[in-house]
Amino acid sequence: LEETFGVKITDEALKKAITLYNHTRTLLKQLYELRKTDSPPISGTEALQVILAGMIMPREEYNHCLERLLDRLQQVGSDYGEKIRLFLLGSELEDPAYIQLIEELGGVVVVDDLCNGMRYFETGVATSGDPLEALAQRYLKRLPCPRLRPSSRRVAKHQELAREWRAQGVIYQSIKFCDLHGGVFPIIRDGFQEIGLPVLSLQREYGMTGLGQMKTRVQAFYENLAEAII
Repeated sequence: LEETFGVKITDEALKKAITLYNHTRTLLKQLYELRKTDSPPISGTEALQVILAGMIMPREEYNHCLERLLDRLQQVGSDYGEKIRLFLLGSELEDPAYIQLIEELGGVVVVDDLCNGMRYFETGVATSGDPLEALAQRYLKRLPCPRLRPSSRRVAKHQELAREWRAQGVIYQSIKFCDLHGGVFPIIRDGFQEIGLPVLSLQREYGMTGLGQMKTRVQAFYENLAEAII
């Protein structure tokens, strides 16, 4: 790595980078905390756009933009309080338009468990000791994905998130032929049903296809949720 990129990787440099990225994680956690309110100031579509921007922007600039965004969001209102509060989870979701379609039909995603969502920033890296060991520990102990066992740890975490963000329904999206996310779905579904949350499973292609069928299924899910809430 040092030869390829012309850099010197030292403990000091690693610790500096860890501190910088931990600050990003802290700011993103604050953003998600705002989504716990009765009328979240930001939609799930916008939240994913914010996270994706951080994957291509210089980190210092990104942190500065996040700080400005948080200041602004604390001063604005929204009409999302009238929408159904959703928990979105599943495989990596790189297209905000997917969430936008779900939200335009009457819901608002208030929390998620996605590869590039909460799983991306939920756990920080220790700033003391060996930085390489700290990075490895964070990788192993962060919010678990389906490839890690036992699944009970993931189910318990989902139930905790659903309660904290007061989700009223769950949408489980998975890319077709992803055996990990597809195979674990019954376990995840049963975990949500234990706390009385209905779950909609949506399989998707890599692109935005089958939109008509998706709209029909989401609308039917919302109708059932509305009856249950009433």
